[in-house]
Amino acid sequence: MIQEYSRYKDYKIATKGRVFFGNLSDFFLCLILAFVLFATAGNGIVRSLPSTQTNLYEVNNATLSLRNLITKTHLRTFDSSGTKLRTISEDANDYIVTLMKTSYYLNGEKYPALNDNGTYSVRDIEESETFLFKGEVDEEGYYSYPHDGPSYYFLNFKEKTASLSSYVYENVDRKEEKEEYMYQKIFAYDPNDFQLTNERAQVYYALKLDVAKALVDYRVYKDSSSSLATINNRIESGYRKAINFFQEEVQNKYDRYIEQNKRFEAAYARYLGQFAWAISICYVFAFFILELILPLFLKEGSTLGLKMMKLVYCGTDEGNPPFHSFIIKGLIRFLMHFWGMIIGLLMIGLIQVALFDLGGGFRLVYLFIGSGVISIFSIGMLIFTPKNQGLAEFPARLVLKDKGKHEQGQAKEMETKEKGRSYGRFSNDE
Repeated sequence: MIQEYSRYKDYKIATKGRVFFGNLSDFFLCLILAFVLFATAGNGIVRSLPSTQTNLYEVNNATLSLRNLITKTHLRTFDSSGTKLRTISEDANDYIVTLMKTSYYLNGEKYPALNDNGTYSVRDIEESETFLFKGEVDEEGYYSYPHDGPSYYFLNFKEKTASLSSYVYENVDRKEEKEEYMYQKIFAYDPNDFQLTNERAQVYYALKLDVAKALVDYRVYKDSSSSLATINNRIESGYRKAINFFQEEVQNKYDRYIEQNKRFEAAYARYLGQFAWAISICYVFAFFILELILPLFLKEGSTLGLKMMKLVYCGTDEGNPPFHSFIIKGLIRFLMHFWGMIIGLLMIGLIQVALFDLGGGFRLVYLFIGSGVISIFSIGMLIFTPKNQGLAEFPARLVLKDKGKHEQGQAKEMETKEKGRSYGRFSNDE
Protein backbone atom coordinates (compact mmCIF):
# COMPACT_ATOMS: atom_id res chain seq x y z
CA MET A 1 0.00 0.00 0.00
CA ILE A 2 1.42 3.37 -1.00
CA GLN A 3 1.48 5.86 1.91
CA GLU A 4 0.25 9.38 1.27
CA TYR A 5 3.13 11.84 1.16
CA SER A 6 3.00 14.53 3.90
CA ARG A 7 4.42 17.97 3.13
CA TYR A 8 5.27 18.33 6.84
CA LYS A 9 8.12 15.85 6.44
CA ASP A 10 10.07 18.54 4.62
CA TYR A 11 9.58 21.05 7.45
CA LYS A 12 12.02 21.17 10.34
CA ILE A 13 10.82 21.14 13.94
CA ALA A 14 10.53 24.72 15.18
CA THR A 15 13.20 25.84 17.64
CA LYS A 16 12.32 26.28 21.30
CA GLY A 17 12.68 30.05 20.97
CA ARG A 18 10.30 30.33 18.01
CA VAL A 19 7.73 28.07 19.70
CA PHE A 20 7.95 30.18 22.88
CA PHE A 21 7.54 33.52 21.10
CA GLY A 22 4.74 32.18 18.92
CA ASN A 23 2.79 31.10 22.00
CA LEU A 24 3.68 34.33 23.79
CA SER A 25 2.25 36.32 20.88
CA ASP A 26 -1.00 34.36 21.12
CA PHE A 27 -1.12 35.00 24.87
CA PHE A 28 -0.84 38.77 24.52
CA LEU A 29 -3.22 38.90 21.55
CA CYS A 30 -5.83 37.07 23.64
CA LEU A 31 -5.23 39.39 26.59
CA ILE A 32 -5.53 42.52 24.46
CA LEU A 33 -8.68 41.35 22.67
CA ALA A 34 -10.34 40.31 25.95
CA PHE A 35 -9.88 43.76 27.46
CA VAL A 36 -10.83 45.55 24.25
CA LEU A 37 -14.12 43.61 24.43
CA PHE A 38 -14.48 44.48 28.12
CA ALA A 39 -13.68 48.18 27.59
CA THR A 40 -15.98 48.59 24.59
CA ALA A 41 -18.89 46.42 25.69
CA GLY A 42 -18.60 44.46 28.93
CA ASN A 43 -17.80 47.33 31.28
CA GLY A 44 -20.62 49.54 30.03
CA ILE A 45 -23.16 46.72 30.10
CA VAL A 46 -22.27 45.71 33.67
CA ARG A 47 -22.36 49.27 35.01
CA SER A 48 -25.76 49.92 33.41
CA LEU A 49 -27.41 46.90 35.05
CA PRO A 50 -29.92 47.78 37.81
CA SER A 51 -28.36 45.13 40.06
CA THR A 52 -24.95 46.81 39.71
CA GLN A 53 -26.44 50.17 40.67
CA THR A 54 -28.09 48.58 43.70
CA ASN A 55 -24.89 46.88 44.80
CA LEU A 56 -22.89 50.09 44.35
CA TYR A 57 -25.43 52.00 46.46
CA GLU A 58 -25.14 49.39 49.22
CA VAL A 59 -21.34 49.50 49.05
CA ASN A 60 -21.33 53.32 49.39
CA ASN A 61 -23.90 53.24 52.16
CA ALA A 62 -21.98 50.62 54.15
CA THR A 63 -18.73 52.55 53.56
CA LEU A 64 -20.30 55.71 54.94
CA SER A 65 -21.52 53.82 58.02
CA LEU A 66 -18.04 52.38 58.61
CA ARG A 67 -16.49 55.82 58.16
CA ASN A 68 -18.85 57.27 60.76
CA LEU A 69 -17.99 54.49 63.22
CA ILE A 70 -14.26 55.00 62.67
CA THR A 71 -14.74 58.72 63.27
CA LYS A 72 -16.49 57.99 66.58
CA THR A 73 -13.57 55.94 67.86
CA HIS A 74 -11.09 58.78 67.08
CA LEU A 75 -8.49 56.15 66.17
CA ARG A 76 -8.12 57.42 62.61
CA THR A 77 -8.78 60.74 60.93
CA PHE A 78 -9.84 61.68 57.41
CA ASP A 79 -8.32 64.11 54.96
CA SER A 80 -9.81 67.52 54.16
CA SER A 81 -12.27 65.96 51.70
CA GLY A 82 -13.67 63.74 54.45
CA THR A 83 -13.64 60.70 52.17
CA LYS A 84 -10.13 59.26 52.50
CA LEU A 85 -8.40 58.01 55.61
CA ARG A 86 -5.15 59.72 56.42
CA THR A 87 -2.18 57.43 56.88
CA ILE A 88 -1.08 56.39 60.36
CA SER A 89 2.18 58.30 59.72
CA GLU A 90 0.23 61.52 59.10
CA ASP A 91 -1.80 61.03 62.28
CA ALA A 92 1.36 60.16 64.21
CA ASN A 93 2.97 63.38 63.03
CA ASP A 94 0.10 65.47 64.43
CA TYR A 95 0.13 63.43 67.62
CA ILE A 96 3.83 64.02 68.28
CA VAL A 97 3.52 67.75 67.53
CA THR A 98 0.69 68.01 70.06
CA LEU A 99 2.75 66.06 72.61
CA MET A 100 5.53 68.60 72.16
CA LYS A 101 3.17 71.57 72.54
CA THR A 102 1.52 70.04 75.61
CA SER A 103 4.91 69.64 77.31
CA TYR A 104 5.87 73.24 76.51
CA TYR A 105 2.49 74.47 77.79
CA LEU A 106 2.74 72.52 81.07
CA ASN A 107 6.26 73.87 81.66
CA GLY A 108 5.45 77.47 80.69
CA GLU A 109 7.89 77.44 77.80
CA LYS A 110 7.49 79.44 74.59
CA TYR A 111 7.21 77.33 71.47
CA PRO A 112 9.40 78.07 68.42
CA ALA A 113 7.91 78.50 64.95
CA LEU A 114 9.37 78.95 61.46
CA ASN A 115 8.39 82.25 59.80
CA ASP A 116 7.70 82.75 56.10
CA ASN A 117 11.02 84.56 55.66
CA GLY A 118 13.00 81.60 56.98
CA THR A 119 13.64 83.01 60.46
CA TYR A 120 12.40 81.59 63.76
CA SER A 121 10.29 83.21 66.45
CA VAL A 122 8.74 81.97 69.70
CA ARG A 123 5.17 82.23 70.94
CA ASP A 124 2.92 81.11 73.78
CA ILE A 125 1.00 77.87 73.30
CA GLU A 126 -2.79 78.03 73.62
CA GLU A 127 -4.54 75.35 75.65
CA SER A 128 -6.61 74.42 72.58
CA GLU A 129 -3.38 73.24 70.91
CA THR A 130 -2.64 70.72 73.67
CA PHE A 131 -4.00 67.48 75.03
CA LEU A 132 -5.41 69.45 77.99
CA PHE A 133 -8.17 70.85 75.82
CA LYS A 134 -11.46 69.09 76.58
CA GLY A 135 -12.88 69.65 73.12
CA GLU A 136 -16.50 69.83 72.07
CA VAL A 137 -19.43 67.93 73.54
CA ASP A 138 -20.53 65.15 71.19
CA GLU A 139 -24.11 64.15 70.36
CA GLU A 140 -24.19 61.81 73.37
CA GLY A 141 -23.08 64.51 75.79
CA TYR A 142 -19.44 63.44 76.12
CA TYR A 143 -16.41 65.66 75.73
CA SER A 144 -13.91 64.56 73.09
CA TYR A 145 -11.34 64.19 75.88
CA PRO A 146 -8.67 62.91 75.80
CA HIS A 147 -7.78 65.00 72.80
CA ASP A 148 -5.51 62.38 71.22
CA GLY A 149 -7.25 59.58 69.36
CA PRO A 150 -5.80 56.47 71.06
CA SER A 151 -6.34 57.82 74.58
CA TYR A 152 -9.87 58.97 73.73
CA TYR A 153 -10.70 55.51 72.46
CA PHE A 154 -9.22 53.64 75.43
CA LEU A 155 -10.26 55.93 78.27
CA ASN A 156 -13.56 57.27 76.95
CA PHE A 157 -15.15 55.56 73.95
CA LYS A 158 -14.27 52.03 75.04
CA GLU A 159 -15.68 52.52 78.54
CA LYS A 160 -19.09 53.73 77.32
CA THR A 161 -19.45 51.10 74.54
CA ALA A 162 -20.94 47.86 75.85
CA SER A 163 -19.23 45.44 73.45
CA LEU A 164 -15.82 47.04 74.13
CA SER A 165 -16.13 47.96 77.81
CA SER A 166 -14.08 45.09 79.20
CA TYR A 167 -10.55 46.03 80.30
CA VAL A 168 -9.43 42.44 80.83
CA TYR A 169 -6.03 41.99 79.22
CA GLU A 170 -3.66 39.09 79.78
CA ASN A 171 -6.37 37.56 82.02
CA VAL A 172 -6.24 40.54 84.39
CA ASP A 173 -8.84 43.30 84.79
CA ARG A 174 -6.95 46.55 84.12
CA LYS A 175 -9.86 48.94 84.65
CA GLU A 176 -8.45 50.50 87.82
CA GLU A 177 -5.06 51.00 86.21
CA LYS A 178 -6.08 51.54 82.62
CA GLU A 179 -4.07 54.75 82.14
CA GLU A 180 -0.82 53.18 83.26
CA TYR A 181 -1.53 49.99 81.31
CA MET A 182 -2.23 51.93 78.12
CA TYR A 183 0.96 53.98 78.18
CA GLN A 184 3.29 51.38 79.65
CA LYS A 185 2.05 48.21 77.89
CA ILE A 186 0.06 49.18 74.79
CA PHE A 187 2.09 52.24 73.75
CA ALA A 188 5.12 50.67 75.45
CA TYR A 189 6.58 54.13 76.01
CA ASP A 190 10.08 54.47 77.36
CA PRO A 191 9.88 55.80 80.96
CA ASN A 192 12.85 58.02 80.13
CA ASP A 193 10.69 59.92 77.62
CA PHE A 194 7.53 60.49 79.70
CA GLN A 195 6.56 61.58 83.15
CA LEU A 196 3.37 61.00 85.11
CA THR A 197 1.22 64.13 85.08
CA ASN A 198 -2.15 64.59 86.79
CA GLU A 199 -2.84 68.08 85.53
CA ARG A 200 -6.64 68.46 85.93
CA ALA A 201 -6.82 64.66 85.69
CA GLN A 202 -6.58 65.00 81.94
CA VAL A 203 -3.04 64.13 80.94
CA TYR A 204 -1.57 61.12 82.65
CA TYR A 205 1.70 60.86 80.77
CA ALA A 206 3.38 63.87 79.23
CA LEU A 207 6.67 64.24 77.41
CA LYS A 208 9.54 65.27 79.63
CA LEU A 209 10.62 68.80 78.73
CA ASP A 210 14.11 67.75 77.63
CA VAL A 211 12.59 65.13 75.30
CA ALA A 212 10.12 67.71 73.93
CA LYS A 213 13.00 70.11 73.26
CA ALA A 214 14.95 67.35 71.53
CA LEU A 215 11.94 66.72 69.27
CA VAL A 216 11.65 70.46 68.58
CA ASP A 217 15.30 70.45 67.50
CA TYR A 218 14.58 67.53 65.19
CA ARG A 219 11.23 68.64 63.78
CA VAL A 220 11.27 72.44 63.92
CA TYR A 221 14.98 73.29 63.66
CA LYS A 222 15.63 70.27 61.34
CA ASP A 223 18.56 68.88 63.34
CA SER A 224 19.01 65.49 61.67
CA SER A 225 21.34 63.89 64.21
CA SER A 226 20.74 60.18 64.70
CA SER A 227 20.06 60.46 68.44
CA LEU A 228 17.17 62.87 67.85
CA ALA A 229 15.81 60.72 65.02
CA THR A 230 15.88 57.73 67.38
CA ILE A 231 13.70 59.56 69.93
CA ASN A 232 11.23 60.60 67.25
CA ASN A 233 11.04 57.10 65.76
CA ARG A 234 10.64 55.52 69.20
CA ILE A 235 7.57 57.63 69.99
CA GLU A 236 6.10 57.19 66.51
CA SER A 237 6.58 53.42 66.81
CA GLY A 238 4.67 53.44 70.11
CA TYR A 239 1.83 55.35 68.48
CA ARG A 240 1.67 52.89 65.57
CA LYS A 241 1.69 49.94 67.98
CA ALA A 242 -1.23 51.38 69.96
CA ILE A 243 -3.29 52.25 66.87
CA ASN A 244 -2.85 48.77 65.39
CA PHE A 245 -3.72 47.17 68.74
CA PHE A 246 -6.90 49.22 69.14
CA GLN A 247 -7.95 48.80 65.50
CA GLU A 248 -7.74 45.03 65.85
CA GLU A 249 -9.86 45.24 68.99
CA VAL A 250 -12.52 47.29 67.19
CA GLN A 251 -12.59 44.92 64.22
CA ASN A 252 -12.99 41.85 66.41
CA LYS A 253 -15.18 43.10 69.28
CA TYR A 254 -17.13 46.24 68.37
CA ASP A 255 -20.55 44.81 67.47
CA ARG A 256 -21.72 47.75 65.35
CA TYR A 257 -18.49 47.75 63.35
CA ILE A 258 -18.65 43.98 62.80
CA GLU A 259 -22.26 44.25 61.60
CA GLN A 260 -21.56 47.10 59.17
CA ASN A 261 -18.39 45.45 57.92
CA LYS A 262 -20.35 42.29 57.08
CA ARG A 263 -22.82 44.43 55.14
CA PHE A 264 -19.99 46.10 53.27
CA GLU A 265 -18.21 42.83 52.43
CA ALA A 266 -21.43 41.20 51.17
CA ALA A 267 -22.33 44.17 48.95
CA TYR A 268 -18.76 44.57 47.71
CA ALA A 269 -18.53 40.85 46.87
CA ARG A 270 -21.70 41.08 44.79
CA TYR A 271 -20.41 44.19 43.05
CA LEU A 272 -17.03 42.63 42.25
CA GLY A 273 -18.71 39.41 41.18
CA GLN A 274 -20.52 41.14 38.34
CA PHE A 275 -17.24 42.49 36.95
CA ALA A 276 -15.51 39.14 37.47
CA TRP A 277 -18.14 37.38 35.37
CA ALA A 278 -18.05 40.10 32.71
CA ILE A 279 -14.27 39.90 32.37
CA SER A 280 -14.36 36.09 32.29
CA ILE A 281 -17.00 36.11 29.54
CA CYS A 282 -14.92 38.58 27.51
CA TYR A 283 -11.91 36.27 27.92
CA VAL A 284 -13.95 33.28 26.68
CA PHE A 285 -15.07 35.25 23.61
CA ALA A 286 -11.52 36.49 22.89
CA PHE A 287 -10.07 32.99 23.23
CA PHE A 288 -12.84 31.46 21.09
CA ILE A 289 -12.21 34.00 18.33
CA LEU A 290 -8.41 33.69 18.30
CA GLU A 291 -8.06 29.96 18.96
CA LEU A 292 -11.05 28.50 17.08
CA ILE A 293 -12.59 30.97 14.63
CA LEU A 294 -9.52 32.62 13.10
CA PRO A 295 -7.61 29.32 12.55
CA LEU A 296 -10.51 28.16 10.38
CA PHE A 297 -9.79 31.03 7.99
CA LEU A 298 -6.00 30.83 8.20
CA LYS A 299 -4.15 28.19 6.22
CA GLU A 300 -3.09 25.01 8.05
CA GLY A 301 -5.04 25.90 11.21
CA SER A 302 -2.39 28.15 12.75
CA THR A 303 -3.31 30.78 15.30
CA LEU A 304 -2.50 34.40 14.56
CA GLY A 305 0.60 34.40 16.76
CA LEU A 306 1.95 31.21 15.21
CA LYS A 307 1.12 32.54 11.75
CA MET A 308 3.28 35.59 12.40
CA MET A 309 6.15 33.26 13.33
CA LYS A 310 5.37 31.08 10.26
CA LEU A 311 4.83 27.99 12.40
CA VAL A 312 2.35 25.23 11.58
CA TYR A 313 0.96 22.27 13.50
CA CYS A 314 1.34 18.68 12.42
CA GLY A 315 0.85 15.36 14.16
CA THR A 316 3.69 13.61 15.94
CA ASP A 317 3.66 11.18 12.99
CA GLU A 318 4.16 14.21 10.69
CA GLY A 319 0.70 13.69 9.25
CA ASN A 320 -2.26 16.09 9.19
CA PRO A 321 -3.41 16.58 12.80
CA PRO A 322 -6.94 15.35 13.62
CA PHE A 323 -9.60 17.78 14.81
CA HIS A 324 -9.73 16.36 18.35
CA SER A 325 -6.04 17.26 18.79
CA PHE A 326 -6.90 20.94 18.34
CA ILE A 327 -9.72 20.60 20.88
CA ILE A 328 -7.32 19.15 23.48
CA LYS A 329 -4.73 21.80 22.70
CA GLY A 330 -7.34 24.57 22.93
CA LEU A 331 -8.68 23.44 26.32
CA ILE A 332 -5.19 23.39 27.84
CA ARG A 333 -4.23 26.75 26.32
CA PHE A 334 -7.48 28.19 27.70
CA LEU A 335 -6.28 27.34 31.21
CA MET A 336 -2.71 28.47 30.50
CA HIS A 337 -3.67 31.93 29.21
CA PHE A 338 -6.26 32.75 31.89
CA TRP A 339 -3.72 34.16 34.36
CA GLY A 340 -3.09 37.06 31.98
CA MET A 341 -6.39 38.57 33.08
CA ILE A 342 -4.73 39.75 36.29
CA ILE A 343 -2.37 41.91 34.21
CA GLY A 344 -5.34 43.51 32.48
CA LEU A 345 -7.17 44.04 35.78
CA LEU A 346 -4.11 45.79 37.17
CA MET A 347 -3.83 48.05 34.11
CA ILE A 348 -7.48 49.18 34.18
CA GLY A 349 -7.57 49.71 37.94
CA LEU A 350 -9.86 46.77 38.80
CA ILE A 351 -7.31 44.56 40.53
CA GLN A 352 -9.73 44.13 43.47
CA VAL A 353 -11.87 41.94 41.17
CA ALA A 354 -9.18 39.28 41.59
CA LEU A 355 -10.25 38.97 45.24
CA PHE A 356 -13.80 37.96 44.31
CA ASP A 357 -14.90 34.97 46.38
CA LEU A 358 -16.14 32.18 44.10
CA GLY A 359 -17.51 30.32 47.12
CA GLY A 360 -16.18 28.74 50.27
CA GLY A 361 -13.36 31.26 50.53
CA PHE A 362 -11.93 30.24 47.13
CA ARG A 363 -11.02 33.49 45.38
CA LEU A 364 -10.60 34.27 41.69
CA VAL A 365 -6.94 35.06 42.26
CA TYR A 366 -6.35 31.38 43.12
CA LEU A 367 -7.42 30.48 39.57
CA PHE A 368 -4.96 33.05 38.24
CA ILE A 369 -2.20 31.50 40.35
CA GLY A 370 -3.10 27.99 39.17
CA SER A 371 -3.11 29.17 35.55
CA GLY A 372 0.31 30.75 36.03
CA VAL A 373 1.69 27.53 37.51
CA ILE A 374 0.40 25.59 34.49
CA SER A 375 2.10 28.10 32.17
CA ILE A 376 5.41 27.74 34.00
CA PHE A 377 5.14 23.95 33.83
CA SER A 378 4.50 24.23 30.08
CA ILE A 379 7.66 26.30 29.62
CA GLY A 380 9.58 23.59 31.49
CA MET A 381 8.18 20.94 29.14
CA LEU A 382 9.14 23.05 26.14
CA ILE A 383 12.72 23.20 27.39
CA PHE A 384 13.12 19.48 28.01
CA THR A 385 10.95 17.70 25.41
CA PRO A 386 12.93 16.58 22.31
CA LYS A 387 10.28 17.81 19.86
CA ASN A 388 9.91 21.17 21.63
CA GLN A 389 6.35 20.49 22.77
CA GLY A 390 4.66 22.48 25.50
CA LEU A 391 1.94 21.26 27.83
CA ALA A 392 -0.79 22.00 25.26
CA GLU A 393 0.94 20.14 22.40
CA PHE A 394 2.22 17.04 24.20
CA PRO A 395 -1.12 15.37 25.17
CA ALA A 396 -2.67 16.52 21.88
CA ARG A 397 0.16 14.76 19.99
CA LEU A 398 0.98 17.94 18.07
CA VAL A 399 4.34 19.29 16.91
CA LEU A 400 5.13 22.77 15.63
CA LYS A 401 7.08 22.83 12.38
CA ASP A 402 8.89 25.84 10.94
CA LYS A 403 7.30 26.60 7.59
CA GLY A 404 9.22 29.87 7.34
CA LYS A 405 12.63 28.21 7.31
CA HIS A 406 11.41 25.67 4.76
CA GLU A 407 10.24 28.46 2.46
CA GLN A 408 13.55 30.26 2.93
CA GLY A 409 15.39 27.08 1.98
CA GLN A 410 13.26 26.64 -1.13
CA ALA A 411 13.88 30.27 -2.10
CA LYS A 412 17.64 29.82 -1.77
CA GLU A 413 17.46 26.62 -3.80
CA MET A 414 15.54 28.39 -6.56
CA GLU A 415 18.03 31.27 -6.46
CA THR A 416 20.92 28.82 -6.85
CA LYS A 417 19.24 27.14 -9.81
CA GLU A 418 18.56 30.51 -11.45
CA LYS A 419 22.21 31.46 -11.05
CA GLY A 420 23.22 28.15 -12.57
CA ARG A 421 21.00 28.70 -15.59
CA SER A 422 22.33 32.23 -15.95
CA TYR A 423 25.93 31.02 -15.90
CA GLY A 424 25.02 28.31 -18.43
CA ARG A 425 23.49 30.78 -20.89
CA PHE A 426 26.53 33.07 -20.57
CA SER A 427 28.84 30.19 -21.43
CA ASN A 428 26.76 29.16 -24.47
CA ASP A 429 26.74 32.72 -25.78
CA GLU A 430 30.51 32.74 -25.65
